[in-house]
Amino acid sequence: MDSNPQTERVYIPSPLSNSHSGSNLTAMSQENRDSIRTIVVGSSEENDTLNKEKVKNENIELGLDVKNENRNGEHAGIDFEPVQLPKSVKIPLVSGLCLILFLAGLAMPKIGTVFNNLSDVSWIATAYILTFNAFIPLAGRFADIFGRRVVMFFGLILFLVGSALCGAAQSMNMLIIMRALQGIGGGAVFSCILIVFADISTLDERAKYQGLVAIIFSIASVLGPLIGGAFVDHATWRWGFYINLPIGVLGLVLIAFTLKLPAVKGSLSDKLKRVDYIGTALIVGAVVTILLAVTWGGTKYAWSSARIICLFIVTGILIIALGVYEAKFAIEPIIPPQLFKIRSALAVYIGAPFFVMTFFSLMYFLPIFWQVAKHSSATISGLRLIPIPVGLVISANLAAILAPKFGRVRELMLLGTSLGVISVGLVSTFTENDSIGKEIGYLIIFGLGLGIVWSLGVVAVQSATDVKDLASATALVNFFQMLGGAIGVAISSTVFFNHLEKSLEDIFSSPEEIFLAKNSVTYVHNLPHDTESQVIHAYVLALQQVWYVQTIMAGISVIATLFIKNSPLRKDETIVAGAI
Repeated sequence: MDSNPQTERVYIPSPLSNSHSGSNLTAMSQENRDSIRTIVVGSSEENDTLNKEKVKNENIELGLDVKNENRNGEHAGIDFEPVQLPKSVKIPLVSGLCLILFLAGLAMPKIGTVFNNLSDVSWIATAYILTFNAFIPLAGRFADIFGRRVVMFFGLILFLVGSALCGAAQSMNMLIIMRALQGIGGGAVFSCILIVFADISTLDERAKYQGLVAIIFSIASVLGPLIGGAFVDHATWRWGFYINLPIGVLGLVLIAFTLKLPAVKGSLSDKLKRVDYIGTALIVGAVVTILLAVTWGGTKYAWSSARIICLFIVTGILIIALGVYEAKFAIEPIIPPQLFKIRSALAVYIGAPFFVMTFFSLMYFLPIFWQVAKHSSATISGLRLIPIPVGLVISANLAAILAPKFGRVRELMLLGTSLGVISVGLVSTFTENDSIGKEIGYLIIFGLGLGIVWSLGVVAVQSATDVKDLASATALVNFFQMLGGAIGVAISSTVFFNHLEKSLEDIFSSPEEIFLAKNSVTYVHNLPHDTESQVIHAYVLALQQVWYVQTIMAGISVIATLFIKNSPLRKDETIVAGAI
């Protein structure tokens, strides 16, 4: 410590301003919400010790323990002890959380022409995506107000009830409504799982848990369509939903006996008064309108149509209203505005969605490429995606080791996003004549990048965020990632179908033939050989345009990553205030 006294401000969550403390927060005043403690760090070690002990005593109810001053140069905070769980409890808890996370990623079964209503089949996926994305940020705030355990159970029960009712649906409308219900539960569960992992781990352990999340979710994303397709082909599409029930019940039992976190005190009525209802309505409205706009634009309606333009205008109005209300009027904002003032958090919020756009587009369009250009079945096309999670498993585990050891999250994230740009650029060279070895190699490279980005993005935000904002900050990372994925697929779909249709117009003369060539792989493969070759090449060229666009998207994530600040990930690491 310097010989000259100096004053440094360390933000300490007050018992009246931290919803995770278990304190009664119903009578929270503006003064209490904004309260901070100031620690004067002088030349005397005794003075420093006394001040730290004072902070420790004041925060004992929060379950926090000051081990060292933890300044990341953006947002001063304190290191805290996670909830201590013995291995006999932690292992089944993590296993249960992983099972539930697997369900959230698995919940995209392949469903064919259900109820002979092909025009509405897309809504089976859209309904889930809309509510899933809308409730991710809400679950983060609700977890602070009602407690992690309550929100986790509520979300899981909704998910399982929605799954059961989807399987039992007797009409397309019922199936779509139940998919929306399932999405609410899925979003709440997905968000809560990452928050709980943060609660039970130290900062240097979180890369390991985030890597685990990335591995499970990516594997589930590959297996979901495969399992659903197998049920459609060999049993009934209903089992694509019923399969969730035994897995979900097992996960529910495991976490029921092991998820023991401090309860949030206060009556139910007091907690309900703390809910930001206006902010909730605004964010749900904004998510729904933007996703409808990008889902319908260029497919169901022209981008220049009044419906799409109105949806974008309404989205803009709702976002502006949300920002103003949360910053000026909300007592406990559903999205804390101060999070967007943290450079590292903002960099991840901007960069991660663009990278996930690329991941979702690969998962969606590569099977189309293989089915059309390589005559692969739907099942084989799904299996050919496996190199992505293989690469992800390798890099996620390496990132979990290297990040705490060297504390260079920014450099690792830069490596991950750069690998994404390189690999998608290489994927753009795919043709109908390529070897499978080339495809495997390029996809493994992408998986390596994805594992780093997905496992360390949340860690970069958590290490730069105050304890009191941890749940909301974590939920926002997931929200922007999933929103980016949904928007990315919509953008890629527009690019793909626009280029494909232009090419098909040079091959076919009738609109009926063009329509069939765009929508039926079987039709394409039954064409005369020369015509089939032309159509396949048209698909390849259209997909190349998609990869060009996604290379740019991945490039944006590289630029955003440059603005992340390295923060301490080990308790024994000393960080000088203002250090990068």
